[in-house]
Amino acid sequence: MSIFSGLNRERYGPIVSAAAASIICLMVYVKYDLSLTACFTDKKAEFLSVGISLGAIWAGFIGVIMGLFMTLSNTIILEKLKNSGYINDLHSYLISSIKGSILFSMISFVGFFFLLKYFEYYFCIWLGSIIYAGMTFLRAANISYSIMKKVHE
Repeated sequence: MSIFSGLNRERYGPIVSAAAASIICLMVYVKYDLSLTACFTDKKAEFLSVGISLGAIWAGFIGVIMGLFMTLSNTIILEKLKNSGYINDLHSYLISSIKGSILFSMISFVGFFFLLKYFEYYFCIWLGSIIYAGMTFLRAANISYSIMKKVHE
């Protein structure tokens, strides 16, 4: 199996993309000494508030999806997932999405303490967290959509 197979991209894509974005952001900031303060002068608090809300909404949405999967007990779709060996990956994807979304909300909240100093460094961490939360959310939503589409065939 190739390290670039579809399953490996699906499994490790969010964490690799988030880490790469954070590292690139830090490298660009350190090398070019870019100031993000000019970009977000008086909008930093609103920016972080949106991050808190977005992470909470994503976590809630995935919680609803988990609840829907609980209603699929003893169905053909669930049996197919169990037989394929993909059910553990699905559980892992759903919980990583909730954890990623909650972590993103928490990082957005912590950002209020970094508004005056170190915002540029904090922003790079925040950027990685939104990429991770967003990609895990999209992964879980896409898989859930595929399963629900199969249920309604």
